[in-house]
Amino acid sequence: MKKKVIIGIFIILIILVILIAVNLIRNYSILKEIQESNQDFLADLNNYSLTEKIPFGSENVNLVTEEILMKDNIYLEKIYFDDTLHLTVWFDKNTGETISVDEEGNLSSTDINLDFVSTYEFAILDSYSEENYFSKIMMSHIISPILLEDNCYVINHNNYETKINKDTKLIEECCDENGKVIYQYELEKNTVTDDMVAKPNPLD
Repeated sequence: MKKKVIIGIFIILIILVILIAVNLIRNYSILKEIQESNQDFLADLNNYSLTEKIPFGSENVNLVTEEILMKDNIYLEKIYFDDTLHLTVWFDKNTGETISVDEEGNLSSTDINLDFVSTYEFAILDSYSEENYFSKIMMSHIISPILLEDNCYVINHNNYETKINKDTKLIEECCDENGKVIYQYELEKNTVTDDMVAKPNPLD
């Protein structure tokens, strides 16, 4: 009887090891495919459009939307509070020239923040700044599989849930540990024309 119990436990352990191995191989395959696709996307990235939405939930503003267009190192950023245009920033990285226009179309006196030139990285898993992010995500899913929901891979890491589009391999949404959406992204390559990043003409 004791021998049968030991054999039974041994069989269960073997099955568990096999299941974990299959899960790890599947997760690795998914992450590797995302990584390689992201690297291809970043190659010769000199034309893109990015929309970032941040649910705000204050009395005055429910949603902050940032639209960024880039072509040949010329950037145009528009920031909306709900549906109202709040600020437009134009930046020519080739010359260093910048213009900031407020919601009334006048030159803005606000200090120009150029951090938006790298905002696209937040929509790309392979741009993740944490050291050894790939292996850390693997460890986060050593038992649990990377799920597929609404055509998105769902990756859990550091108490955040990241949803990556199965087709584009780009991040669409980030949620906190309670499932609340904190960021939404829409990133496209080679969609911007010269007219779309034309220098704005302020009223003064």
